[in-house]
This record gives sequence, structure tokens and C-alpha cells, in this order.
Amino acid sequence: MSFKAEQSVQVKGMAMPGVIVSGPHSSPGADRWLVRKADGNVSLMKAADLTAMDARRELVASALFADLVSSRRAWDSLPETSKESYRKVADSVLKALDKDMPTKPGPLKAGDRIRILKDRHDGATVQEGDVLTVTVAPEGSGTFRTNAPRATYTSNWFFLHANEGIGWERA
Repeated sequence: MSFKAEQSVQVKGMAMPGVIVSGPHSSPGADRWLVRKADGNVSLMKAADLTAMDARRELVASALFADLVSSRRAWDSLPETSKESYRKVADSVLKALDKDMPTKPGPLKAGDRIRILKDRHDGATVQEGDVLTVTVAPEGSGTFRTNAPRATYTSNWFFLHANEGIGWERA
């Protein structure tokens, strides 16, 4: 795992995060990173004992502090022990947001199946509800080819990727 100087990391077995000072430093068995812990002590830590922190964590925690508690004190002036409760709430907020975020489906590939949403979509001899198999889906072309079971004179149909949800959907 690779870290950068001044990057916040979660140190295994510690409640509060640390900050990478430098590294990696070669040592027998495993590379180690010089880490400044929340108490101010600096230690060489194995990469396996470090986890990168979500960069959004500090932003959410400082916003929570400013909105909920006080705009009179700056986030940066708080001691680490005071910041930790806001970080825990920020972790919960980010976890909930990430869980509910829809994931974008990957590009179509040969063997994927699509369902037609409207009759004669893109001029093809298809009916709503037909399920077709993608035979060729060149990356970056904007189109893909499927089988054509209802066609009289052709063995495949071409459809536009941009029409997903309009004329076809993934089956």
C-alpha cells in the first residue's frame, strides 16, 4: 500500500488517526512508514497496520462542528480528542451516503442481454419485451450489435448505447 506525506491514516488498534510523516522505509519483513500518532509520538508502522482515511471525512466533520456547535472556534484549533466525536459522526454519514449511491453499470460486452422497451426501436424488427443477446460491443463506438431473431433479411441489429432506458434496458 502506498501513502503520501501528510496523509491521514487509521492506525490499527488506535481510536484516533495518525499522519504519515515519511516512507516507505525498507526493513526486514515489511516496508514501514513513519507515522505521527494523535498523541504526538512518532513511530515506524507496518503498512499492514495502516488504512487510508476517507478524504471527505475531515470536511464533513468540520462542517458538522461549524453547523452544530460553534462558529466561534476554528476546527483547526480544536484538540484531536475533541475532533474525534465529530469524525465518528462523519464516518456514519459517509457510510450511509455511500451505501445508497447507485452504482453505474459497466459497459455492455458480448453475451450481455438487453430487453426492448418499445416496438420497432431504432427501426429494428423488434417488439416491446423482446430479449436480445449482445454479440459485439466495441468500446467507444457508441453502438453495439445484437442477434435479430425476428428479422427476415438480417442476422443482427445495431443499437445506440445512449438509448439505454429509452428504447432498451439491461435484462
